[in-house]
Amino acid sequence: MLGLALAAACGQTTTQTGTPGLEQTNCSARVAQLAVRDGFIQNLCGCVEPIVEPTPASPTTLVTCTVTAGTTVFFHYIATTLTHAIVSTGSPSFVSSPLSDPVAQTPYRIHGVLFDKAGTYRFEDAFNEGLQGRIVVQ
Repeated sequence: MLGLALAAACGQTTTQTGTPGLEQTNCSARVAQLAVRDGFIQNLCGCVEPIVEPTPASPTTLVTCTVTAGTTVFFHYIATTLTHAIVSTGSPSFVSSPLSDPVAQTPYRIHGVLFDKAGTYRFEDAFNEGLQGRIVVQ
């Protein structure tokens, strides 16, 4: 069963629990998707930056995703065995994600944030500060 919560930040935040797949948030106009995995964060689609496939020898740990104002960015916790939480750092900020614990009965898998104001929004994984990034809203 999926739970859904809405909260206000720089825009709106959508959270889901359960195990939905990427097909539930298709990458279309005004949508971007980032994969949060154990060891790296990856642009899946919707960012101005090109998609780069990480390799085990050189995973991407700092990601930039440039989008237009009014875009929802989804952070997908994919195939993780470690605990994660994307937290906003600095200003401007956005609502950080709840804890994604892969051993929870209903693991938290997707965190969506509507970025409706221009700025650079920095974030990191609360449990692995080496996983960092920024959302640049134009």
